[in-house]
Amino acid sequence: MEEKIEIGVAGMTCASCVRRVENFVAQSEGVTTASVNLATESASITYDPKLVDYEKLKAIVAESGYKPYDVFGEDSGAEIQRREAEYKASLRKFVTSALMTVPIMTISMQDKLGFTLKLGEWPEKISLFLLTSIVLFWMGSGFMTGAVKAFKARSADMNTLIAVGTLTAYSYSTVSLFAPRLIAVGGGEPPLYFETSAMIVTLILMGKYLEARAKGKATDAISKLMNLAPKTAKVIRDGSEMEVEVKSVQVGDLVIVRPGESIPVDGEVTEGVSAVDEAMMTGESIPVDKKTGDRV
Repeated sequence: MEEKIEIGVAGMTCASCVRRVENFVAQSEGVTTASVNLATESASITYDPKLVDYEKLKAIVAESGYKPYDVFGEDSGAEIQRREAEYKASLRKFVTSALMTVPIMTISMQDKLGFTLKLGEWPEKISLFLLTSIVLFWMGSGFMTGAVKAFKARSADMNTLIAVGTLTAYSYSTVSLFAPRLIAVGGGEPPLYFETSAMIVTLILMGKYLEARAKGKATDAISKLMNLAPKTAKVIRDGSEMEVEVKSVQVGDLVIVRPGESIPVDGEVTEGVSAVDEAMMTGESIPVDKKTGDRV
């Protein structure tokens, strides 16, 4: 009998990442279907437990080049902590990259800005090289790592585009700085484009930061909404009333809901009359009357 499970997938950045994970997982032995959601960073997998288990599925996701993590259902504390850590890391990288990009742009654009720093031509060029190297290979290391993973998987994604663009400008500028005769044309000194690489990385890191902040707010709102749902339900089994976890409620169970309580699961009213607040689902502020046979 097939089972369905959800696994968190961290590190995806675009639709290409989604397709890569889906294809990689779906082609694995024992997996029937795989559906990946970029917004929630999760993979819904239908599989045969006789051929593959949960740990093997996580290993398959890791082999696709992304980091799997457990989805803890109603316990969203771990998810909130992960989002918070992602947000702080994105902010730290963006701020550091921006602080280093400011002097890079200042040195590169001083002639157009109408002033001269008077540091000397060679010190200025070395400063551009060193600062850009830090921005590209430290702050932008995630893009480079992602591009390498995509290359190993014989695929391409947003990281590939970023890596190719920034490394091309950086490599050309590095050769122009240390071996200008190799690419000099007409005896002139070749230009440097270090600021291009630094600015691209910084702008994309800003986008990553804004994305992480938006995801954090959405996750917080969803967790607050989930906390409104009851964790337990009162059911009649073997002629007696007992309290069980909501996830343990089975199809056909008779659930008791008393006045003032929240309805723990979807179902049909079999006895009694009441008014139900459906504002959370429909936005209707006035309670709706429910009687035998109505869906709740």
